[in-house]
Amino acid sequence: MVDRLRESLHQAEIKLEEFDLFVARQSDRWKVAKAAGELATMLNDSGGDVTEQFLKEEAIDSIRDALNLSFAQIDQILRKEEVKRIVTAKPPRTGFF
Repeated sequence: MVDRLRESLHQAEIKLEEFDLFVARQSDRWKVAKAAGELATMLNDSGGDVTEQFLKEEAIDSIRDALNLSFAQIDQILRKEEVKRIVTAKPPRTGFF
């Protein structure tokens, strides 16, 4: 009989833990839903300006990143010894001057 009571108590503890986890998940779901609702309200109030501004900034960042990569590649090319030699070499003399 004592063993059965212990087993029942153990099962009740398990069920209580499961219930606590369920409540925590539902609380998190509520917080996410509430935040999504607030975000939707802000976007509606702004008339879409927030989305447009975000897309513009992303496009500018993309262009800036591409330019930085290009400049870095040019810099690497200019650091090569062969390019330095060509750039610093004197032009060949021609008979015209």
